[in-house]
Amino acid sequence: VLNRHIDAFGIGGKLGDVDAQVPVNTKPDATPVSLPNYAASPAKRQIIENQVNEWLAHEVIEESSSPWGFPVVVVFRNGK
Repeated sequence: VLNRHIDAFGIGGKLGDVDAQVPVNTKPDATPVSLPNYAASPAKRQIIENQVNEWLAHEVIEESSSPWGFPVVVVFRNGK
């Protein structure tokens, strides 16, 4: 199983790659919701910017002009 899906596993700090699109189904008559960003300290803003840039570089996320939007929530794990 591992050999058939070796690309799904990241090695040496690189992200794994799975060729999949995940649909987000909404009702046809749903009104888009876009919430304003939460206030963030300069340190948190830098963390957010660094993570977004990394995800863009690795094509985990892509730029969008969608009318739907939700603010970023920074969550620290084990004090990090």
